[in-house]
Amino acid sequence: METGVALVILGLSIAVVYWAPLRRLKSALGVAHLVATGHAFLVLGVVAGLALANAHQRLTVELTPIVGFVAGWIGFAAGMRFNRRVLGRLPRRAWLVALLPAISAAVVVSGAGVGILMAAGVPAVKAIAGALVLGGAAASSGPTLIGALRNRRAGRDPRVRSRLAAMELSAGLDDLVTVIFAVVAFSLLRPETTGFSHVVFALVSVGGGLFLGFVTWLFLGGRASSEERLLLGLGMLMFIAGSAGWLHLSPASVAAIAAMTLVNLPGDRGRQLFDTVRRVERPAAVILMVVIGFDVVGPLSWVTPLLLALMTIVRLLAKHGAGQAVATSTPLTRGVTADHGWALGLAPQGALGLMVALSFFGVWHDDVARNVLAAIAGAALLNELAGPWLLSRAVRPGGDRPKRASAADGGAA
Repeated sequence: METGVALVILGLSIAVVYWAPLRRLKSALGVAHLVATGHAFLVLGVVAGLALANAHQRLTVELTPIVGFVAGWIGFAAGMRFNRRVLGRLPRRAWLVALLPAISAAVVVSGAGVGILMAAGVPAVKAIAGALVLGGAAASSGPTLIGALRNRRAGRDPRVRSRLAAMELSAGLDDLVTVIFAVVAFSLLRPETTGFSHVVFALVSVGGGLFLGFVTWLFLGGRASSEERLLLGLGMLMFIAGSAGWLHLSPASVAAIAAMTLVNLPGDRGRQLFDTVRRVERPAAVILMVVIGFDVVGPLSWVTPLLLALMTIVRLLAKHGAGQAVATSTPLTRGVTADHGWALGLAPQGALGLMVALSFFGVWHDDVARNVLAAIAGAALLNELAGPWLLSRAVRPGGDRPKRASAADGGAA
């Protein structure tokens, strides 16, 4: 009975995103932005978790296949953006500027996270794994707000568009840092194994993603119809996510590596699959948010607010500081300028980091993993709420603000 209720909640959540009559209600309540990004459904998931508290643990296990598939879907959507035919045109300087905020946030947050978790008595290996999950989520940034502003009148100014382009570039590339941190973190989730075993599992994540991406490319060829190829591609996506989850690897990172492989192989065999993944990416994010909200219901400790501070204040300072260090008025490439304050627009978190955190909880199902997941989920909501204000500051640096009239110039504006 409870499983049916949970599935109904997921179905209704997806309907809210697409049902046209509810658009006016979302705008009237001022939650249209949070509904578009999916973060409003974190709250819905928490409410559902509290309502179904008696069957919480059993439902968490029963929803594991859905979570694994969604993880693979979101990871695949992130990985297919790394097309070398497009990204290969970027100069090295643009790569450095775009990736530095993500790397800085990941290193600072994961380093501090290790200290906090070990101070709470968490074993060293598990503390490092949890901190790497935190770091990967800190690296990831969501491009939804940036894209929305770019399509509005305020985003049509050439100077604003160039800054938004730098933010979009960084938000797209920083998923690479998230994937790397996830691969290392999940290679450590092995009780009583030697260091060599950890390396083997990391190689399995990377090698498995490369191999399965190549196999998917083979399946999408041949004389099959377009519908049959699409079904084969979706079947391979389910297999990638399922096999990664069975091995206690990160389904999102393995699927991302597979998508990176597929998108860079010759031809355009995966075009129909890529289009389908893009169209269904929003419902997948909604399912992700609801399940995360459902899973964070449970005992939390004093560690959670400290980790929450890392994922909000410290993360923003690290990204902003790195952005300031590489800020320049000289275009990185055509139409892309990362000048003063541009990294403030990277405050919203991306879905990939949230998915990795959910998979981390799916492996351990204990209080430590719940604390990590709750901190990342809570920070995602806070960062999204602060996102519009921070983005407005990012596209209006101090040098571009209109100066007040002074007595010297006769009060002329």
